[in-house]
Amino acid sequence: FEQRSGEGSFYEVVSHAAMAVPALLLTGFIGVVAGVGLLAFWRGTGARRRDLLDLSAWRVALAEAGTMKWMQGSGDDCYYPSESMPSPVRRYMHHLVMYGFLATFAATVAAFVAEFLFHQMPPYSVLSVPVLLGLGGGVAVVVGACGLLVLKARSARHLAPGQAIDLDLAFLISLLSVSVTGLALLVLRESSAMGAALIVHLATVAVLYLTA
Repeated sequence: FEQRSGEGSFYEVVSHAAMAVPALLLTGFIGVVAGVGLLAFWRGTGARRRDLLDLSAWRVALAEAGTMKWMQGSGDDCYYPSESMPSPVRRYMHHLVMYGFLATFAATVAAFVAEFLFHQMPPYSVLSVPVLLGLGGGVAVVVGACGLLVLKARSARHLAPGQAIDLDLAFLISLLSVSVTGLALLVLRESSAMGAALIVHLATVAVLYLTA
């Protein structure tokens, strides 16, 4: 609860090892879970494992995921949240969440490069690459996640099983919490509330990993 400023002030609250080691362990765990899930899904489709090495298929898949092609229905967009009127809003909100999340991930990579290659310790200036990417991505995730939560509240509940709805809500709220606390940390980083804001933000990141 003391005011701190300057390079390395975050590590005065939580050491670098205490930040990095749990994050790396969680990342490894999520990677294993995702890999096992992918292989199980692939077997379920009847495809051969070596087909996963088909680069042309990966290009098509990434392009379709990047444009969210299959959320456009037959070209009239998704009947959601209304069952009688198509709307592109859900797709737009998903775009904000996805590209906002990718921007925040890029901010983390940029911060890693700044620290370990250029020996610049966080927190970084407002006009630095990590902060600009994190700010833009965080705002995009907040808008997108709030939009999806509103749409979900207005949607027909009988179209999805209760467990799926609960998991969707948990993940959206986790995403929203990470972004809101990250933006709060940016605002409060020169104040005496920085330490508490940092710890809360790191906690929400851990929760996001586990819900993912």
